[in-house]
Amino acid sequence: MEIENNNFEINNVIVEYKEFEEYTKHHSNKWFLKIWRAIGVVYISLFAVAVVGIKLLCKPVENTSTSKIDFMSWDFISSLLYVLFMVFILFIVPWFIYPRIINKISKKSFEKNKLIKRPLKYIIDDLGFRVISTNGENEYKWRELIAVKETKLYLALYITKNKAFIIPRKFLENRLDLIRFIKSKVSKKYSVEKKGMQIS
Repeated sequence: MEIENNNFEINNVIVEYKEFEEYTKHHSNKWFLKIWRAIGVVYISLFAVAVVGIKLLCKPVENTSTSKIDFMSWDFISSLLYVLFMVFILFIVPWFIYPRIINKISKKSFEKNKLIKRPLKYIIDDLGFRVISTNGENEYKWRELIAVKETKLYLALYITKNKAFIIPRKFLENRLDLIRFIKSKVSKKYSVEKKGMQIS
């Protein structure tokens, strides 16, 4: 990368699978969390119903103030199955099943996406940035950006809500001047995720 009068160049930028996977997970988690919140509400409701149901199934023991549960009754078994099913959904799916689904989706998308594997050249200046590839050149003004997000693996320049140019961190190492320059241009739109590069 070279700089001259606030003109920066980043050459031969290629996004590898690890950066693409992280980017995919970031966007997938947004809608996943929304769904999970809804499932959480349903779970709490069903759990409450199951607990109340089990409580109602308690039969008083003769000549005592205590009660017992008929563990062999279908009502008790169905209530217990409700609880076990929701525990499975809330804990097994997000920790084991969901990550595997996202990994498969990421791999297929990365293999099919030929454009992301082509080297790009970025020219960054006071007006915005240009992206040059073998297919041509695109120019974007700073005011057109939706957001700029910095993570531990990449810097993402969002041109729409779900589309961004990804610059892997390795192309930005030892270039704090460039990061600060970009941040100065989009300060209100700039965000840093945990374990990001933490540029002040």
